[in-house]
Amino acid sequence: MIKPDVYQGEILLPVCAEQRMTWYGKVSDGETDIKAALRMSAR
Repeated sequence: MIKPDVYQGEILLPVCAEQRMTWYGKVSDGETDIKAALRMSAR
């Protein structure tokens, strides 16, 4: 944790195979889960 309610890390996703893709999931510190959506677009 960097400061309260601010986190930093790395996320590894597969290559974007479509023009745009959204990945849904959750991030957890082992106690609290946070829903996340990551939007990717092809270059």
